[in-house]
Amino acid sequence: HALAWSPATNLVVAATDSGLRFYNRKLELEWYDNRTESRDTFIFISGDGSTIIAGGYNQVASYSPDGTLTWRREITREPIIDMHCSFDCSAIIVAGQDKEVVAVDRYGTIRWNYEIGQWVQAVGVSRDASVIAAGGIDRTIYVIDRSVSLITRRSTDAIIQPGSIAVSSDGRK
Repeated sequence: HALAWSPATNLVVAATDSGLRFYNRKLELEWYDNRTESRDTFIFISGDGSTIIAGGYNQVASYSPDGTLTWRREITREPIIDMHCSFDCSAIIVAGQDKEVVAVDRYGTIRWNYEIGQWVQAVGVSRDASVIAAGGIDRTIYVIDRSVSLITRRSTDAIIQPGSIAVSSDGRK
């Protein structure tokens, strides 16, 4: 479902139907999650390789590089459609069928929710998560800051598609 590699360590993580798989760069299996019917479809690895964030259906989880589960939480009531993290994975931004954008910290605590009113199809975050962009089936892109203040809002001609929003690392674009 998803694949991520650490920019700083020897770690490659894959989300499969059979759960998470942690590999070294030679693709030798180091650890696997033996949960059946895993729903993880998003994977992010912090810039220093110390944290792995996985998410799917309505849950988000954090792992250490050796596969130890740090925490797992139900973040939404409805399915997650898109998810992104800051570079250090201290801010996890989740969007989906709950019609809101949810910010979760590195400890699994929900910090804030921003109501959109329609399914949120896509989110993007700057490197430090100071700027978050979100859009959905209402054909509107919302740009908010870390304090949950609306920076701007723009309508588009088409429905925002899943995974179609990106924010530059400095948050200017």
